[in-house]
Parts: sequence; structure tokens; C-alpha cells
Amino acid sequence: MRATKEPLNLLVGIDLSQMDNYLYSYIHTLDQILDINKITFLHNIKITELPAGMVSEERLTVIKEKIIRKITRDINESELTHSFEIQVTSERFSETSFNRLAVMQHFDLLILGNKQNLRGNGALTSKLVRLFPSPILLVPETYTTPIKSIVQAITFSRYTQAIIDWGNKFKTNKEGEEIKKFPVNVSKLFYTNEQKRN
Repeated sequence: MRATKEPLNLLVGIDLSQMDNYLYSYIHTLDQILDINKITFLHNIKITELPAGMVSEERLTVIKEKIIRKITRDINESELTHSFEIQVTSERFSETSFNRLAVMQHFDLLILGNKQNLRGNGALTSKLVRLFPSPILLVPETYTTPIKSIVQAITFSRYTQAIIDWGNKFKTNKEGEEIKKFPVNVSKLFYTNEQKRN
């Protein structure tokens, strides 16, 4: 178990869409709240979506180098001050890339875009929420700053303490105001056939 006071290593999922710029911007917001050590940006090239002539190792290497240059340029334009690395993979399924990287190194937080008005179906996000071995922060492009409050989904399960601990990391925003926490419990009601008949 890692000490909770250690600086955090973040993994950020990049899809080369307009959402990426919102994620780069949001990292500046998190930097004013959390103690960040290093940020890794990950993009996966879905090889099933490439023409057959583009999937050779040689062609994939060229594509990866171009993507790394683009992401590096975008990050530098966002004036990120932290050390970072960029990983570009080529897997059939993007969740495979995220999980393989998580096996090789520990991440304290995975940050993904949660598109509200932008185009996207959320399929990868819903898979990673179930599979990825670290907490996940979903960032909508509609976010506002500074952060004034957070909602904590309390389940009264083994995850509850971790949810509270993460909420406690969000103490004050960039204006020095205390960030309010709103714990919410959503109960699931289960009815048997017998209950429905009564």
C-alpha cells in the first residue's frame, strides 16, 4: 500500500479529439489542488480501424511518431509545468493498452474525458470503470472552475473509505476557498415476485 502523502502519478487517456484540450486545461486545475508527481498520456491506435496496408510495424512506427509529436506540441501549448511521458500503443481494444500499462507501473488516478456535447459513445469509459485497478476521474468538457464542491457516491461497501479519502484530497480551490463535499448514497431497491404481488 502506497503512502497517501506521496505525490500522485496520473494517467490521462487521450483520443486526439477536441476533448484532449479540455483535459490538458483541467490538469492545471488539479495541479492547484493535488500534489502531482508525474503525468503519463496514453493514446491507443485501434489497429482494427486502420487499412490493411497501414498495420505493418514500419508503418505503425511512423504513425506513432507523428502522434507523439502532435500530443507533445498540444501539451507544450497548454503550458503544462509537470514532467510527463507519452505512450502510444497499437491494440485491437483500447482497454487492453490501459490495463497493460497499469501492470507495468502504478497509477494513483486515471483521468478520462466524459463527453457531454462532443461526439463519443462512452464505451471505453464504461469498460475501464469496471476493469482499471485505480480510481478514475471523468472530466466533462462542460466543467467550470474553480471547483466549489464535489459529490461523493457513498456505497457503504469496501470502497467507501477510498471514496472519502479521495474527497479529503480536495481541500481548497485556487481561490483558497474550501471545497465542499456532498456525500450521496443511492440505494438500489430489489423486489421479488412475491413483493410485487402484495
